[in-house]
Amino acid sequence: MATGLIASRPTKVGDVLKHEYAPATGYTRRKVVVTVPAEGLEIGAVLESTSVAGKYILVAVATTANANAVLIDTLANDDTTVGGDFEMTVLMAGPSQVADKSLSFATDVDTDVEKQAVYDALLANAGIQVLAQV
Repeated sequence: MATGLIASRPTKVGDVLKHEYAPATGYTRRKVVVTVPAEGLEIGAVLESTSVAGKYILVAVATTANANAVLIDTLANDDTTVGGDFEMTVLMAGPSQVADKSLSFATDVDTDVEKQAVYDALLANAGIQVLAQV
């Protein structure tokens, strides 16, 4: 039975990222500016690019079709990474695979249909396949 530390540990990159093409080359990853809300973000947050080049925000229900990146930077686990713009690493190209249950979205993305729209957009926009986690 999971209790204590295991049950409360922050999301790890390995919880989210299941496969990426040629990780040694950095082909699938980029450093970008992520706008982090006051409540913070977790590794696995699904992001979308904004009209400002190189800047990303958390995907919301109104913009599910724009999903094109997944946050994979351990800086997200730092309690001081809140309420501002931070340079962070995101997964933004495929072929790569992530686990569905380890992804997070804005609170208004809460139905299976809305989540599937995000998964479809990640695949279409970035080549990131979302796998059903068992």
